[in-house]
Amino acid sequence: MKRTAKELDWVLGRWVEEHRKRRAVAKVEDDEQDFIHFMLSATELEEGKYSVQEADTIVKATCLVNLLKLSLQNLLDHFLHFFLL
Repeated sequence: MKRTAKELDWVLGRWVEEHRKRRAVAKVEDDEQDFIHFMLSATELEEGKYSVQEADTIVKATCLVNLLKLSLQNLLDHFLHFFLL
């Protein structure tokens, strides 16, 4: 389980890193922003409030919660579909 957690942290970290690099190169238009861009913008609203590491942790944790929520919802939908039909 520790290995899985480390791998998931690495993947989420890469996503955040890729988004930070993209933002550094060019402005990301509103219609191109995804959830990670939105979260990075939210952590940058108050300059100096969060370090880069803290902001990355906030973004990764929020993404993880959403991934888990969607996975559980999908599992529940399949379970209910199986037993109700």
